[in-house]
Amino acid sequence: MQIRFAFMFKIFISLAPYLTYIYLKNNYIRKVLIYKIMILRSAIFFTSIFGLINLTIAQTGAVKGKIIDKETGEALPFANVVVQMDGAQKGGSSTDFDGEYTIKPLAPGKYDLLVSFVGYTSYMSKGVLIKADQTTYLNVPLLTEGISLDEVVVVEYVVPLIDPDNKTGGTVT
Repeated sequence: MQIRFAFMFKIFISLAPYLTYIYLKNNYIRKVLIYKIMILRSAIFFTSIFGLINLTIAQTGAVKGKIIDKETGEALPFANVVVQMDGAQKGGSSTDFDGEYTIKPLAPGKYDLLVSFVGYTSYMSKGVLIKADQTTYLNVPLLTEGISLDEVVVVEYVVPLIDPDNKTGGTVT
């Protein structure tokens, strides 16, 4: 029995470096597989998160255009542009120096576009269709509004003899 044990022990000792190498190699392979699985899971997670973000952002549209004077063709800077749906304002903007405007993001649907500018008639376009991932272009020509003014009476200011703030009774000159 001792001989067998001694023989088995000798064989085990002689094979120990190989068994240790096999164990370490398998442990290394296990670690590499765990890291690869973690990287793959992280990649899948971040891809799905960014995909969901893109899907939610991608479901909006925009309206863009230029506001001009119908008679002269000149751009109208700082005109007010409002987008409404069912009477509720959903977005708005002012035109830039070139008379151009952009309103975004807008959920897909039908909107009313109201354009106003001092000295011009207001313009409303009903049923403007906004589609997902698309920009709707709408250029608006405005007509000048003829305003008749009433007579203006100019009266010269007269300095009062007694100053209401000064209670001392002195005369104002």
